[in-house]
Amino acid sequence: MPNFSDGLYGYYKENNFFDDVSGDSLCQNLKNIREKMNTYKNLNFPNLIKENKTNPMLQINNNNIMEVNLTFEQLKNRVENITSVNDKEIDEILDKINEIEKICKSNDRKTKKWEKIKTILVWIMDKGIDVAIQVIPTVINSLK
Repeated sequence: MPNFSDGLYGYYKENNFFDDVSGDSLCQNLKNIREKMNTYKNLNFPNLIKENKTNPMLQINNNNIMEVNLTFEQLKNRVENITSVNDKEIDEILDKINEIEKICKSNDRKTKKWEKIKTILVWIMDKGIDVAIQVIPTVINSLK
C-alpha cells in the first residue's frame, strides 16, 4: 500500500527509516496502522487482489491417499486407451514402459535402477499430464 507509513511517529520518509517508538507514540502508531488496514480492507485491497471474473477461485484439499497397484501389463492397457496422444506416441510410450519394466526387474540396486529410470520419467512427463498420471505411480510403486 503506497504511503502506508505516512503519519506514523518515528518514521523519516526522506531516509525510509523507522525510529524506535514507545508509550503514547507507539499506541498512536498502532491505532493509525489499524485504521489504515481497515480502510484498505474496506476498499477490497486495491492493487493486492486481482480478481479474475472469468475463472472462479477453486481450492482443492485432497487428503486421500491413492494406492496404485497396477502391473505393467495393466499399465500398458491403460496407456493404449489414452486419447490425448496419437498412435505413434502411444507406441513410443509403450516402448519406454517396456524399458522401465526391464530395469525394475533387474537385479540392480534401487539407486542404480532410479538413475536409469529418471531420464525416462522426464521424457514421459513431457508427453502430458494424462500419460504422467498413469505411468509415474506404477513406476514408483515398482521400485519400492
